[in-house]
Amino acid sequence: MPESAVKNLPSYETDKDFTVSWGGSDKGSGIYSYTVLVSENDSAYYPWIMDTHDTSAVFSGTFGSTYKFYTVATDSACNVEAVPGIYDAMTRLSGTGIETFG
Repeated sequence: MPESAVKNLPSYETDKDFTVSWGGSDKGSGIYSYTVLVSENDSAYYPWIMDTHDTSAVFSGTFGSTYKFYTVATDSACNVEAVPGIYDAMTRLSGTGIETFG
């Protein structure tokens, strides 16, 4: 079965456009594609990128929002990775690198 994950992100991003990277492995037929899902401010996850062969892309977010990402890989034999129980990576888009309150 394929396994994949989004690579760690910094706790805070200061640019609304930032790179998200992911990767995976499959001992049998190899990874064929990835679907990357995202949640904004703990909302329901939705597909950001579907069935891609790429392993990174630029995400455009909204300042003040928190984003959580995970991947689901499909191998060349059409086996699909189970949806993980928790996100792989999380970041907050602060714009300054400093968390602000009130």
